[in-house]
Amino acid sequence: MVPLLLSTLSLSILGILTLFALKQWELKTGKVLIGSIRPAVGEFFHTILFWIERVAPALVRTYAQHAAREVLAFVHRAVAFLVIVAEQLLQRLLHLIHHSTDVHRAATGEASAFLREVAEHKHKLLRSGQRGAVRLHKE
Repeated sequence: MVPLLLSTLSLSILGILTLFALKQWELKTGKVLIGSIRPAVGEFFHTILFWIERVAPALVRTYAQHAAREVLAFVHRAVAFLVIVAEQLLQRLLHLIHHSTDVHRAATGEASAFLREVAEHKHKLLRSGQRGAVRLHKE
């Protein structure tokens, strides 16, 4: 890696020294080296720099915004999918809980003796409570 960097540095220094020498020669002699094609070369490099400085960043920005919108849409769809899956799982769990806690009734359809006693006691309490409520209103 070091030899590559040293050779690149040496080549760059040699190029700059060559350009300085050519410019010095032009200033001394008053002649312009390849002067006829300089405007075309200048225009070419101006166009390249315009693309590098203006057009390429705008394209990168546009494509980045488009990619961000696509990523957000994907995340939105993924979250919606996860919500639907979670909802289905919760519904299955609720269904399972509902059926596992369902009261199993006797085949005859009659209540047990204990439940009949509780129902009778409840009716007595309700009847006595209604009489008490009526008495309160009459007084």
